[in-house]
Amino acid sequence: MRSLGIRGYALSYVGDKGTHLEQEDEINTPPNAPGVVQTRRPYQPWGQITYWNSDRNSIMNGLQAGIVRRYAAGLTFQIEYQFSRALGLYEFGTGPSDPQNFAYDSRETWTESAGIGL
Repeated sequence: MRSLGIRGYALSYVGDKGTHLEQEDEINTPPNAPGVVQTRRPYQPWGQITYWNSDRNSIMNGLQAGIVRRYAAGLTFQIEYQFSRALGLYEFGTGPSDPQNFAYDSRETWTESAGIGL
């Protein structure tokens, strides 16, 4: 296979900021202890109380780099790398989570692919 010398390079910055994101808190949750649950609730005589507000923020920064190489027979190779960092208080409004370990905070991602044009 001979090379056509066709190469593509890409270097990109990706950023995202969310402000005033929805958040829910359960403010009448009893502390863990044996016995009747209702007597341990902070606000008597009510049960579960959900407090909704919009004071959650998030931020994501990422760097992407990629190389594409095309050959004469229609064969293409591509490799891409991404480094990103996501920070925030809560994950999708579902409650407290570790801000250092979000499910969508994939720090480093490698992608490789090959294809042939028919």
